[in-house]
Amino acid sequence: MRELHFDVTGQLLRRNKQCDFENIVRGSDNYLCLVFHFDNDWKETKRVISFYDVDGKQTNEIIQDRVTVPVDVTHGSMFYFELTGKSNKTRITTNRTYIEQT
Repeated sequence: MRELHFDVTGQLLRRNKQCDFENIVRGSDNYLCLVFHFDNDWKETKRVISFYDVDGKQTNEIIQDRVTVPVDVTHGSMFYFELTGKSNKTRITTNRTYIEQT
């Protein structure tokens, strides 16, 4: 399984600089895993990731700190996603991040 690491600071979702995001090949099923490193703003939140395929079709999944990329989005030239966290008092939404696939 290939892991892609991301840092989540408040509303900012960005690629971890130590992780290799090159040569991600489309069509891999249950192989890509996204790993998130959340800051304290996300403590005690329920988290949902929204995946979008190249046509904009959305798939939502509840997560903790990692998720396997769903088959629905791995067959196009790219996919993108964003995170939403909700607690009793707050709702946080991140920017969208794109993953290109060869």
